[in-house]
Amino acid sequence: RAMVVVVDRPRARLRALDGRGARALTSAQSVGAARLGGLVARLGAADPARPLAEGYALVRDATGTAVTTARAAARAALVTLEFTDGTITARPVNGEET
Repeated sequence: RAMVVVVDRPRARLRALDGRGARALTSAQSVGAARLGGLVARLGAADPARPLAEGYALVRDATGTAVTTARAAARAALVTLEFTDGTITARPVNGEET
């Protein structure tokens, strides 16, 4: 009977540790998946193409520099407008500098 106790106690302890390990692994996977989901969302929000998909355009001058004001666009001979599906070249008109 003493021999059974000597063998059964370590087995019970091993089963308990195994259960704790499995729970810890499941918990770590859940935390990792949640963190990955958050990082994917942040990456998507920082995607430079996202504003283009929402209807905005990126305006560049002939040197490829971003044009951020109407004044700068009015001074440019030509501008390139980048949309989600491609680019066009345009000549600013009625470009009054203010």
